[in-house]
Amino acid sequence: MKPVSPRTISALLCFLAACWLSCSDFPYAPVHLVHVTGVAVRANGGPVTRAIFRFHPLRYTLQSWQGFPQGETDSTGTFQLDVIEGPYVIEMRGGPPGFYGDYFDYAFRHDVQTEITTENSTFRWVIPGVQIQGRLRSPIGDPLQYGDFSLRTSSDVFTTEMNDSVFTFLVPPGTYALRAIPPSRSGFSAQDFGMFSFLADTTLDLTLSGIEVTGLVRGPGGAPLNDAVVSAQGFQRRTDSVTDGSGLYRMYLPQGDYRFLATPEQQPWILPRLTASLPITTPGTVDLDLSGVEWIGQVVVSGTTVPVQDAVVRAVLVADAYNRAASDSTDAAGEFRLVLEPGRDYDLYAQKGSTRGGIVSRVAILDTTFALELAIPTP
Repeated sequence: MKPVSPRTISALLCFLAACWLSCSDFPYAPVHLVHVTGVAVRANGGPVTRAIFRFHPLRYTLQSWQGFPQGETDSTGTFQLDVIEGPYVIEMRGGPPGFYGDYFDYAFRHDVQTEITTENSTFRWVIPGVQIQGRLRSPIGDPLQYGDFSLRTSSDVFTTEMNDSVFTFLVPPGTYALRAIPPSRSGFSAQDFGMFSFLADTTLDLTLSGIEVTGLVRGPGGAPLNDAVVSAQGFQRRTDSVTDGSGLYRMYLPQGDYRFLATPEQQPWILPRLTASLPITTPGTVDLDLSGVEWIGQVVVSGTTVPVQDAVVRAVLVADAYNRAASDSTDAAGEFRLVLEPGRDYDLYAQKGSTRGGIVSRVAILDTTFALELAIPTP
């Protein structure tokens, strides 16, 4: 067989390249960037800040070059960006939460189909609606810095975040149900403020209500536990607070019946403790004591005295609706410590990686020492 000459191979490659180019959408014309300027204002001329404008290319080659460019308006309601000239749908998707909808599903979309050229590169949108601004205060009158808010109608939901003690909505005129959700673990309860008719720009000064509940969380030996999460759980409601350096917490609750759950997140070897249902009708104190029976011991390799380090030892409270458990990691000597609520049934086991030991089922009555084994090959 006669060998193929380099000239023939080169000609063949050029032919294939020409065929690929002729069948592709690769643009032959130079790409022209256009500097686009847009302004979003309210009907009264005030700027709409942080509004998002996304440019959807109507020609595939434009998308393949640049994706979906978008701009965000600044404090003057202006955005600027560079896009490749061509046909687009320019879509306004609300801007900050609370401006025409929530984070994902906006009640209003302003779409404009246009050809972006050097001569057609400046746009102005007038966004209708009324602006609702306000502050939220604690039950003792202190302004809160952060929180979430929602305005609801029978068909739409608008949400916004409060930053630096101010929340803002831009919504169509109408009647809305207003709900405030204070920051997580702040000790304040979510609150419905009822119906409001917003027909013009409005400023609100809202104050949360609630019955004050305070308490002290103690651990083994009566020592106060800091950074423990205390949850007041009622019917379809929950309020969380966190203990300070002295083990103290404070929260404000609507009137009702609550169970208080204290979870020492910094001390997972202590079982979370739960109270019975308590009626909250007047200010009061609910202390929680997390001391109890201590289970200690060592985890070793099966059939040896070799300690297992970094094994997880768990005591799971049996038939508990809150799925409570205490866990500890073994130290270099394979030792662990657990503090449990006395008089309850527990399943105790050790695990390292995918290797899990047998379950020891026992009632926590007295302080007890355990020897647990894991079938782990020794080095």
